[in-house]
Amino acid sequence: MSRPLLTWDLELNLRQLTRVLSVVRKFINHMSPMVMKTDAPVRDTLVITILAVVGTLPACSRSQSSDITAIVPGDTEYPTVNPNPAQSIDITASVAPSLSVTLLARYETSTLIGSCQKSVGLAVTAPFSVSKVIPLNASRGASEGRVIVDAFSPGRCQWHFVGVQFVIKDGWPPIGAIATYRDAPSGIENLTLEKWCLRDHVTSSQNDVEECGALAEFPKTLLEHPSLSAVPESARGSQFPLELGPASKHIAVTFNDLDLWLREHP
Repeated sequence: MSRPLLTWDLELNLRQLTRVLSVVRKFINHMSPMVMKTDAPVRDTLVITILAVVGTLPACSRSQSSDITAIVPGDTEYPTVNPNPAQSIDITASVAPSLSVTLLARYETSTLIGSCQKSVGLAVTAPFSVSKVIPLNASRGASEGRVIVDAFSPGRCQWHFVGVQFVIKDGWPPIGAIATYRDAPSGIENLTLEKWCLRDHVTSSQNDVEECGALAEFPKTLLEHPSLSAVPESARGSQFPLELGPASKHIAVTFNDLDLWLREHP
């Protein structure tokens, strides 16, 4: 399994910064003739704007690779562990050997209690959150674990389970969604989901990141590859998270290495 998210925050930041700088560099090269023809004040404004944007990247990448709404043990509103949990959902993860994936169970507070939210921007707040790593054990060629739906007592802030996420090493976005949970009379008992992961196809840099999603989310030129057209609809993945509910009992998620697939199916 992959390292904890925070241990490679800096590595992600540097990769993301390199990626955006590459885009900015191409933009400047493309615009150079036009920029040189502009008046000095206009040219200076453009340069300052680009520098200002680049200057905010470390903070932006940090906010995306770390959950800014998360609270930790010791914080006043950190949830109390439920001594008698009664709801759970089994999960089976099949992960390509070349990929490193961690699964997370996410819990949040009510959106209706102002004192149970964090400021995430100018006059913008979001519920407190806690994400717990889902322990997985190898079993019959896959990894199996269990999500505890009522892992925490609701308490004053009305803590509740909101879904299952994944973190993939060198991934973009840093945290992806597998399933969302609604405490309503809904939810399919057994659900399956396919994820396809590809090293960034936009640049040729050594700092490329792993992008995971449904096949439909990748460029059309890639999807025209003969081997991919043969992938059945049921294995192509969904662009939307699974929908869980009280009736849900099991999730099966597969992470496919698309780079390996293309090499093995030329």
